[in-house]
Amino acid sequence: MSALLNTPPSLKLVREAFHGLMEGVPLHLSLEEIGLAMSGVEGVSAVHDLHIWSLTAERIALSAHVVIGRLDSWPETLAGLQALLAQRYDIEHVTLQPEIDGQTRAAASAPRVVTLYAEHHSAQRPASGRDR
Repeated sequence: MSALLNTPPSLKLVREAFHGLMEGVPLHLSLEEIGLAMSGVEGVSAVHDLHIWSLTAERIALSAHVVIGRLDSWPETLAGLQALLAQRYDIEHVTLQPEIDGQTRAAASAPRVVTLYAEHHSAQRPASGRDR
């Protein structure tokens, strides 16, 4: 009888473990929200190739290409992005690649790339209402 009572929590745990093993976006985070927040940092024109995954249960990693207007302002922009990710989302393992606006083909479609990636991954995520 106790096995039947524990089945729903067990299934939830198995689903979350499988999601982590598949390197999915952690369930409590929204890829689209984070991409939009990053795009709002001063000096950032767009964000694309955004990936977020769990390293451990407590450590989250993020990598992205960041389109900027000028390379000489990258140190300040990078500091702003790192502060945003650490303070708002508790993401401290970050790899960001700057790209000069207009110099890459991907930069021209960056907002669409973030949206398409978010739609793809949210379709694989069970509806839980846990996104921020």
